[in-house]
Amino acid sequence: MDIDVCFKRNSGTINTSQQHKLKDARITVFGLGGVGGIAAELLVRAGIGHLMIIDFDRFEPSNLNRQIHAQKKTIGKKKVDVFAEKMMEINPKIKINKSDKKIEFGSLASFSRALSSFSPGLVIDTMDSAHSRVCLARICRKAGIDYLYAAAMGERGMVSVLSSSDNLEKILYLPSLNKPDEQIESSLIHYPQCKTAWGPATNLVGVLAANAALNFLLKKPYPHAPKFWMVDTFGKKIVREEQL
Repeated sequence: MDIDVCFKRNSGTINTSQQHKLKDARITVFGLGGVGGIAAELLVRAGIGHLMIIDFDRFEPSNLNRQIHAQKKTIGKKKVDVFAEKMMEINPKIKINKSDKKIEFGSLASFSRALSSFSPGLVIDTMDSAHSRVCLARICRKAGIDYLYAAAMGERGMVSVLSSSDNLEKILYLPSLNKPDEQIESSLIHYPQCKTAWGPATNLVGVLAANAALNFLLKKPYPHAPKFWMVDTFGKKIVREEQL
């Protein structure tokens, strides 16, 4: 199969040089659930040539209401394995690095090395753990890697890109701000976590995350923190840009 045929319908919205730029791009996605699964797939379908995926989890029945790669036949399987296999069927020439390790204080050093080795142009964070998010955001800040935050909570969500000069903890008023790495988890233990996940919201946030990532790479408009693309699937204005 001629790989160029896969992306022929991109022509007219982006030009040939931009398509080549996507082919050469290196993106890392942390989390392949409701938000990350669809965001990462859309990046592959757009023509991203190098992808690093990280998720320690396996598919379970509760994922079926929203996660695009969750099916009866994938229950119990590692998300990174299911995703990588499917993406190779879409674009056999894509280069995929994968890890099923969890990012936390004990793995900060190893993930720092992995990101340094892969050298992504953008890291996309779609994880549902505040502790893991802060760990990753700190790695990206120290390494000078641009970081895309994408989160869905119930029927709502938000997406924004942070440069290395932006501080996620300060922007979101997180209690971990200025705490040493070893105190991140304990400082966030009472941080509220949403236990509901509405399929249209998680998938819409995933679409917006992919769109923001592609716009970032192609130098088109994207939300730059403290501005966020905000989603409210039950609201009158489903998507809006807002400054925190």
